[in-house]
Amino acid sequence: MSFDWRDEWERHAEKESKAQQSRSVSELLEDVREGWFDGYYKIWYTIARKATAHQALPTLLEAARKMLKQTDFMDDLQIIHCLTAICKLLQIPDKEAKEYIYAQDKLQAVQMLSEIFEKLPQNK
Repeated sequence: MSFDWRDEWERHAEKESKAQQSRSVSELLEDVREGWFDGYYKIWYTIARKATAHQALPTLLEAARKMLKQTDFMDDLQIIHCLTAICKLLQIPDKEAKEYIYAQDKLQAVQMLSEIFEKLPQNK
């Protein structure tokens, strides 16, 4: 039997996801504000599932801006997963979401997503 790193990755990612599911939205958002992003990118999807757009988007949009402005921030995948969660919270269809997630100018994409958020009704 050979070792497959993908199986190990999935096992740890599932464990991380379960741990995050037991936490409150406010705790998860506090982690993001403090710059703690799990190595399996699950925090973004947990927030997207548990939170409302108005609960989460101010924090996620700010996190995306900070990550993009940090010249020493090396994990582009965190940014991609953060943008994916933002698009899910904004209920942007997958095909359109890819234009934001994989945009060449991601700061401009974040600005455009912020503008979409600002147009949401307050009760959504």
